[in-house]
Amino acid sequence: QNPNNLYLANLDLPDSNNETLVGGVYKSDNAGATWKLAGLFGKLIYTVEVNPLKPSQVFAGLVEEGVYRSEDYGATWVESNDGLYNSNVSSVLVSPDNENILIAGTDAGLFVSTNRGNEWNQIYEGVVADVIADDNTQDHFAVVTRQGNVFDCTLTECQQTTSNKSLTQVSSDLLSTQ
Repeated sequence: QNPNNLYLANLDLPDSNNETLVGGVYKSDNAGATWKLAGLFGKLIYTVEVNPLKPSQVFAGLVEEGVYRSEDYGATWVESNDGLYNSNVSSVLVSPDNENILIAGTDAGLFVSTNRGNEWNQIYEGVVADVIADDNTQDHFAVVTRQGNVFDCTLTECQQTTSNKSLTQVSSDLLSTQ
């Protein structure tokens, strides 16, 4: 990956004339010195995730519109929502080992795709705040809900953890167990 290529999820951003640009994905090719619109102008973006195995592939999680995918560094975008409710997508995670595996955390639950976002299956129902990858395996990750609960998940199920540890300790333990 080129460390100079950065993406910004934008809900709204003032431009140099102090006018508000509403929504979109912005891209910098020079480590953030300058930014240009990469696409999805007018759409409210919660998160942007670049595929670590294929940097030309970018995913955007939107407010009430699910996930969009770009195969060309953000130049063009297509909806990637079959089986994914058009809900607020707060996090998108691409497996560090398998470019076909995606995880989407939404206000409707946790969804998994094993075919680059073409189809999604719900494995947890509830509001998801964040998804944390396990660097040791492609099919294990931690999920944090907006209520502060932590779940240990695979591609097919999630199990709530019970502990008096801090959220940071529990997340660290989850990621070191597999």
